Amino acid sequence: MLVRRLLQRRPGRSAMLTAAVAVAVALLVALQSLAAGFLAAQTAEVRERAVDAIVQPLATRGDPRETGPQAAGIDGAHAFAAELARIPGVSSASPVLEAFLVARSGGDATLVLAQGVVPAAHLEGLSPTQRAKFDGYFTSAREATASGEVVVNDALAMAAGVAKGDELELAASATDPPARFRVVGVFQTPYTGTGILGGVHIALFHLAELQALVDVQERDAATRVMVRLEDAARASEAETARVVAAMREARAGFQVVTKEDELRDARERAAVSAGFYTAVAYVSLAVSALFVGSVMVMEVQERRRDLGVLRALGWSRASLFRGVALQALAFVVAGTLLGIGLGYFASEALGGYFRRGYGLDVAFTAFTPTLALLSAAQSLVVGILAALYPAYRATRVDALDVIRRAV
Repeated sequence: MLVRRLLQRRPGRSAMLTAAVAVAVALLVALQSLAAGFLAAQTAEVRERAVDAIVQPLATRGDPRETGPQAAGIDGAHAFAAELARIPGVSSASPVLEAFLVARSGGDATLVLAQGVVPAAHLEGLSPTQRAKFDGYFTSAREATASGEVVVNDALAMAAGVAKGDELELAASATDPPARFRVVGVFQTPYTGTGILGGVHIALFHLAELQALVDVQERDAATRVMVRLEDAARASEAETARVVAAMREARAGFQVVTKEDELRDARERAAVSAGFYTAVAYVSLAVSALFVGSVMVMEVQERRRDLGVLRALGWSRASLFRGVALQALAFVVAGTLLGIGLGYFASEALGGYFRRGYGLDVAFTAFTPTLALLSAAQSLVVGILAALYPAYRATRVDALDVIRRAV
């Protein structure tokens, strides 16, 4: 009865308190779902990818946009890949070259991240999800030297105004003469979890043709070697460790980055984001709790006479404590339920915002019943803490003092 009377006394204030809690819980739900979604998005591509390890130099020789083709750190790439492929437990090894090119279209120049690949090996290394996002591919699975073909991502196709079947001019720099390539495929930009590929223009070439374009064919240069393991080696942790150790011993100055290494890095990146998002959400939740507590203290002060009369009529301190605490918890519970609903729609809106920002078809938020229950539990704990002090203040009301002042 006391709780009902207190709630009905000031409906505007009650609605304001409920809204404050709802906004804080919605922010908590949305940001935690965003953190969970980023982790899932960052790890999904790595888990699905058929490539088990990447062998690359310990440090590149500068930014390739500044140093040009010299940034490719592996010379004799085909011979090195063949050496890795001979290690027991390795199924295949394929070199990849990365370089920055300039695409010219209608007088405009576009910076392009070019990747030279062996088509068959590259296609086998893609996850099924990625492979399904290719509209067209190289006509030959073998590495060609003069196919004149290029596969571009959707961002480059849009920036250059080309489609499958069109020609695209590309050059090693803005001052070098361009070469013409026919677009034989367009693919959707992948999400790697580093946050750098949204809007980046990517072009895939036959490895030998990109080497010739950036003048490193004589060195047979590459940036890294992609390695796939045999099923037996992949299934056994001990066997995987043995193969990785053998690859690390193959050549000094090189590192082997495994799937587990990439997943650990992704989890660390996600942990930083999750920590930031959670901190922001907790600050908001704490502010709403302080707001609820402060208003409830005001409510107790305003109702001192009523509380004193109840004490004079025989109400115990415990009854007053429960009444005020339940009033505060009623606001918190109502705000929490409303906030979880708002949080769901907010997480969907955040996911849509990041999908549009990256230009990717990736779920950047992960709203789950477990997350909703966890957020509700956190909100209720904070609400209980916020209710303790005003409830305690209600028990300290002196009935005789209140009556004496009223008289």
